[in-house]
Amino acid sequence: MKAALEKEIFDSITEFESTFDYVFKSIRCRKDDFGELNGITIVFEDNFDPAYTKTIKQTLESDVLDYIQDFEQEHSVSFKSLKSMKGKEGALTGVTVDFEGDDIPVIESPVRVKKYHLREQEQKIPDGFQIYDERLEVAGIQHRRDAAAQFVNQTNQWLEFESEPLNSYDPNAIKILGCYQQNNESIKLHVGYVPASIAKQITNFSADECKARLLKTYIGESGYVEILFQVLGPKERIQEYASFYEPTVEDEDED
Repeated sequence: MKAALEKEIFDSITEFESTFDYVFKSIRCRKDDFGELNGITIVFEDNFDPAYTKTIKQTLESDVLDYIQDFEQEHSVSFKSLKSMKGKEGALTGVTVDFEGDDIPVIESPVRVKKYHLREQEQKIPDGFQIYDERLEVAGIQHRRDAAAQFVNQTNQWLEFESEPLNSYDPNAIKILGCYQQNNESIKLHVGYVPASIAKQITNFSADECKARLLKTYIGESGYVEILFQVLGPKERIQEYASFYEPTVEDEDED
């Protein structure tokens, strides 16, 4: 039902944009820790002619809220809340729909979250280990943006490696799992991959020998997500690891 509502609302919004030649500032699906849809927030643009903006915002508010109420009646469901978001001096800034379930704060303005993790307890270097790679970016994160954003917005996170030998593109592929605790349960989300050149090196070590250390997480107002990490390994094998690494032009540019 939630997925059906999400599609119906997005289809309706797309039609509205086309009809009125208007593009919304953002349309956000809000999800809980398990990926379940909790609601949708629609934010209107704020840089149009005031008179035009007021008219179209009022029309949109009425159309969207009426549509959602019709949907409730048609499908015999009741949403937790339907709200108009107000900005300065009571000006309409958007509409938010909350579905039944745990509350998630309504995002009424652009949000940026940047956090460095090395001082956290979960990120301490284990005895007998040292840093093999200082700063790496999770690869393929753009294809798993929802999972990555969910991970970034948690607390007490950590990363884990998981080999993927049946990967059709690269038998050396190593998944990166974004992990956190939820109700005494470990939640593990596939947020991306180890860069291919590094994964090839890590496959020469056992699962217990190479570990991921969360360095930095960032999520921008446009939905851009970045996760940086370090590779840790046994002190006695650092030279073996380094011998596999031949920097490429691309690697040098990133530094």
